[in-house]
Amino acid sequence: MKERIIVFLLILIVVSSCRKEKTQTIPDEFVSFVDGFFEEAFNRNVDLNLSDFNLEIKLEDIQDHAGTCNTRNSVIRIDEETWLNIDDQQKEWLIYHELGHCILERSHNNNKASNGECLSFMNEQMSNPDCSSNLYSVMWRDYYLDELFNDCQELPDWYSTNQEYVDNGNRIYQVDTTVTATGFGDLVEFDLNKNFVIEFEFFNWTEVADFISILWGNNNSFSFCKTCIQNNLSISLNQKTIYYNSDVENIGDNSKLTIKKINDRHLFFFNEQFVHTFEYTEWENNSFGTIIWAEEIGTEITMDIKVYILE
Repeated sequence: MKERIIVFLLILIVVSSCRKEKTQTIPDEFVSFVDGFFEEAFNRNVDLNLSDFNLEIKLEDIQDHAGTCNTRNSVIRIDEETWLNIDDQQKEWLIYHELGHCILERSHNNNKASNGECLSFMNEQMSNPDCSSNLYSVMWRDYYLDELFNDCQELPDWYSTNQEYVDNGNRIYQVDTTVTATGFGDLVEFDLNKNFVIEFEFFNWTEVADFISILWGNNNSFSFCKTCIQNNLSISLNQKTIYYNSDVENIGDNSKLTIKKINDRHLFFFNEQFVHTFEYTEWENNSFGTIIWAEEIGTEITMDIKVYILE
């Protein structure tokens, strides 16, 4: 009996000595993002611990990619020039994406919603030309992180509600006018905490102009470009593009751009069709207006402009 115990202990010692401890080599600039990844997993009841994985992250010059993951040795390579020229939201996306490959063993997923939004955190590129990721919205970030740790996650209910163009409420008009001009600008005098609609309809513009845009607050825009690679809709906040769709159906001579604020959300419509939504963010100032890029300087376009409160 003693001999069996001794043999068993020797086997345990041999097996234990063959086990290699997992190692992690993570430069300081990446530590907070790696920690954040595992914290987000914990918040979603996903049992992941960094100490259970081999992981090395390198900052170096790589060609044609912002980052790569070698799943055979769990080495993530981040392009140095890219890293130095992107903001924190983009850095988070990049590190989480590569950890999605190396830790979660997920592959790329370029599926998109009917309006062009990427459905997966694991879409192939940070600035994917085939689908759009809103990296700057709290609501969209929560959805994408849910999907990162659960690839069966569906779009949340807030995405599908209030997509109808019809207003539910009485309209109290603040602006209701038709102008022919090279552009338009005004100040909103009403309470921006109330539900409201800003609607610009541009008439017979496609033969004389290339680009139309609603501006609001400071450096925010909702635009349509007909001379881009394809018909292109885009939304920007503080000059950062948060939505784009280059697969917009061909339009006629008239186009309508609409921004709604319904409770806690912004909603965007093109020709009365739903485009995109995210949480309402306060305007930096009360200005709104439009920009038109025409083929000839001074070209005037007729616009019907409506701004109203919903009560």
